Amino acid sequence: MSLLALPERCTPMKFENGYLQFTDKSAYSFKTGKHDIDANIHTNLSVKRKKPYKIYQLEVEVKADKGAYKSAYLRFLYDFQEGERVFLNGFQSWTKTVEKPIGGTMGKLRFFVKPIMRQYGDYTFSHSKGKKGEEHGWTYAYIRREDGSILFFGSLNESNGYTEFIFQTLEGYIEIHKEVEGLNAKGKRHLLHFFMMEGEEEEVFERFYHVMGLKEKKTMPALGWTSWYNHYTNISERIIKENLKAFLKHQVPIDIFQIDDGWQEKIGDWLEVKDSFPSGMEKVSAYIRKKQIYAGLWLAPFICEKQSKLFKEHPDWLLRDARGKPVTVGYNPLWSGWFYGVDIYHPEVRDYLKKVFHQVLVKWRFNMVKLDFLYAAAYIPRNGKTRGEIMQDAMNFLRECCGDKLILGCGVPLASAFDTADYCRIGCDISLGWDNWVPKLTNFREFVSTHQSLGATISRWRLNGKVFWNDPDVFNLRENNNKLTPTQRYTLMVTNLLFGGLVFTSDNIAEYDVETLGLYLSIFPHKQKEILSLIESDGCYQVRAKVKEREYFVLINLSSKARKAKLPPYKYSAYNGEGKPIQYATSSKIDLEPYESRIFLRIPYEPFQIIADNIHLFPASEVQTLAVNKDHIRVSFHRNTRAKGELWIRVQGSRKSYWVNGKQYKVEKLWGEDAVRVPRK
Repeated sequence: MSLLALPERCTPMKFENGYLQFTDKSAYSFKTGKHDIDANIHTNLSVKRKKPYKIYQLEVEVKADKGAYKSAYLRFLYDFQEGERVFLNGFQSWTKTVEKPIGGTMGKLRFFVKPIMRQYGDYTFSHSKGKKGEEHGWTYAYIRREDGSILFFGSLNESNGYTEFIFQTLEGYIEIHKEVEGLNAKGKRHLLHFFMMEGEEEEVFERFYHVMGLKEKKTMPALGWTSWYNHYTNISERIIKENLKAFLKHQVPIDIFQIDDGWQEKIGDWLEVKDSFPSGMEKVSAYIRKKQIYAGLWLAPFICEKQSKLFKEHPDWLLRDARGKPVTVGYNPLWSGWFYGVDIYHPEVRDYLKKVFHQVLVKWRFNMVKLDFLYAAAYIPRNGKTRGEIMQDAMNFLRECCGDKLILGCGVPLASAFDTADYCRIGCDISLGWDNWVPKLTNFREFVSTHQSLGATISRWRLNGKVFWNDPDVFNLRENNNKLTPTQRYTLMVTNLLFGGLVFTSDNIAEYDVETLGLYLSIFPHKQKEILSLIESDGCYQVRAKVKEREYFVLINLSSKARKAKLPPYKYSAYNGEGKPIQYATSSKIDLEPYESRIFLRIPYEPFQIIADNIHLFPASEVQTLAVNKDHIRVSFHRNTRAKGELWIRVQGSRKSYWVNGKQYKVEKLWGEDAVRVPRK
């Protein structure tokens, strides 16, 4: 057996065997290197060692007729240690994804919900048996050591089939499977191709992305509004315009204004608009774009409902199983119940969808499309292709249809959206409450849940700005039509803004009271946060982040219990309601209530620096420049700054006052230091 060489402090991992199974019931095992298993089966498992990582490649040649592949995987022996944690990426956007201690069990989908829930995930084709201690995921995975370093596995090719990682933490093995169902066996195939590296987390991920050869992102992070989490399918032209007018009234600099599900007559009939949009979508889009805001529109291009004209008039367009029956790919009570997949390889389907996108993007002139339920394109393998191949074909087709317009992918296996989507949902839908009993009762991993959504937002943050910009779903601050407590709403907002690249709300901000409006306006300007470190303990996350030269320490308690945390070595400031800001000394102990989040600004040592600020949610990130000339200080704010408040500037010397932006301010004492307080009204 070959040994994966790791530093001495790490548990060794040994390659055991590779395995192949075919539909003719034959099965074979193999080792690394080139092997003639028999006259008709040849394997070549190469291991390229490029310090500090390795690349595994599996090539298989089958000369006899053995039907189709049934499975292809490698097994490694690994002695999981107490204190280690595992991360396994969920199958698609909505699938539960969180780093967790070893020893847990993912479990199987309960039989009583299988008929209406199995379509959304990997329940019908995962090789995981759901045994005690077994966890599985797709595309990339890692084991976190007690010292914080990780042993990482990442697929370098999902376009020929998904890659599944199965960790059996009790029995002590790791299996790396290639999704090969439906793949004809005869011929030469490049199957597995994956990257393996042990080291510090940031270094490992950066090396992985480099080896993948990802393109540089041309799009930027964005803030916006979407209709879904307030109005759902009950939308109209009047509602859309009312919400937009509220943003315009307060001069809120959002980037994207997106109309979600409910504008179309039926799911699948994308050329027909409801009467509730009497002016037509072209004029609604123009109304949005006239305000210098991108107009976005929701579609689900690969599905249709039974009441649609597409379903009734084009039965040959439907995705069909081996018995010739239309394939159901989900159930939605807001539509007409079951909905069905369409065959993306049917020439008339492709022509129809090209016509749809031409109308939406060229005639109606929408700037962005949110494309939902994308997993449906590859629900079943066919035409000698795996699900992963079909999904990649589908995403490439969408990019071809959309050209350089923005794509927000949703309900999609994430790797298929790498470099094809500009933005991508990386968690399940939030709910209007905190948690949901359904996933716990059923083992359904794609259910709506604010808590579960936040877990995915944090766990998948490493993808943000690398493979696409992460869409963590929305935050809502409103009182009505919202069961989240004020504390939970704040935590949802902070987490999304900290880790997200595309951050939406669904609120009508005209309904905000003065305090809530002030809180909402405090998120502008929206600047991307650089995450320096992240530590989790008992549902409480400690995050060090940076916006340009300013550093922050953020505490996020997703637990239903109070938690205690300690600030890192340095001094920090924060506002706790009315009055002067509070200084927190090195190693100050912080008490967090259930679901509470706190943001602290690290206080710089140098004079003439901002040491406290309550204008922006992330203090001082609204400040562009701060210049000093004797007793004159010039502070410039980003043009998108909207909130009111005050900032404190540490000064030095014996002066009793300073001129700031042409106004004179007295020197005051703050925490025993000389400072000037500058209001922004």
